[in-house]
Amino acid sequence: LQNLTKQVVKSSDRSEFLTALQTLLGQVNDSHASITESVFRQGPCQLPFTVRYLEDHVVISRIYKDLPQHDLKVGDKILAIDGERFEDLFERWLPLYSASNEQARFYGLANELLFRKCDTPTEVTISRQSKQFKVSISEYEAINNANHALRGDVVQTLEGGIAYLKVVGVDFDAVNEALEKAKQSGKLIIDVRGYPSEFILYYLASRLTEKPLPFAQLARVHPHSPGNVALIDHTPTIKPSAPIIKLDGIALLVDEATISQSEFSVLAWRELPNATVIGSTTAGAIGNVSSVPLPNGMNVFFTGLRVLDSAGQDVQHKGIVPDIYVKPTIADVQSERNVVIDT
Repeated sequence: LQNLTKQVVKSSDRSEFLTALQTLLGQVNDSHASITESVFRQGPCQLPFTVRYLEDHVVISRIYKDLPQHDLKVGDKILAIDGERFEDLFERWLPLYSASNEQARFYGLANELLFRKCDTPTEVTISRQSKQFKVSISEYEAINNANHALRGDVVQTLEGGIAYLKVVGVDFDAVNEALEKAKQSGKLIIDVRGYPSEFILYYLASRLTEKPLPFAQLARVHPHSPGNVALIDHTPTIKPSAPIIKLDGIALLVDEATISQSEFSVLAWRELPNATVIGSTTAGAIGNVSSVPLPNGMNVFFTGLRVLDSAGQDVQHKGIVPDIYVKPTIADVQSERNVVIDT
């Protein structure tokens, strides 16, 4: 810390300052830790797709803009961007990128590197089956709330009459609709592979339990004793609210896109009767975000509240480990099979 602090203080220009500060953040191992001016982005414009890191490859997982003139497909592997191989980019930037676990680190950094200069085409080197080719992309897209949930309506009825609710785009009316559908089948899927559009944690959970359910413990650094972490005298608890609905099964879908409020929600919902968490490990940044303003107008962000589960086990820096571990393969993505839903 002392050496990195000296580097920050001795920085001769803005770029050197940002790199030194990001190096410091990289050692925090916190998926919330970031600077308002990202050192990983070449510019403010985002390529019109998002990626996942699967089987040691960067793979296009979702395309957000119609690109008929470009030969891009979901499941394509990205080997390089503007001539720089992803292996080299990872070697250079991973030590600086702050994340709570390795899955979140690769996922977050790969998507940060998709931000490019707005007035310059980006050359993307693609691998598909046995072919390699380059695509020049000059169309960019502002992607809000990237996620891995099902496309389409927030509330859906899946095969077998199973009610499906995703948190991306959710509102309280959608919760009511999903609960009504769930009453008929006795089963509900809550897709938390993205960030909630509304804070529905208690509103949803209160209808699905007959008794109060404490689900977390909160802690913070003692303000008068830096470095000492103490529990807060508050226990987050789900409290029943009529009319109560009894379900035979609740599936909570998670992965590396499950972060912060999404993780806190899963921590609560997994305490519900007959609930099962399915997917892969979450991002591990679950507490409230704190901000530190800098004299140059930038801000530094990090997790300022420590969250433990109901048993007192730490979730920050680890993530929520699902009850049933399922992660798609590249072949699954190429066929657009949602293997977590299928499970």
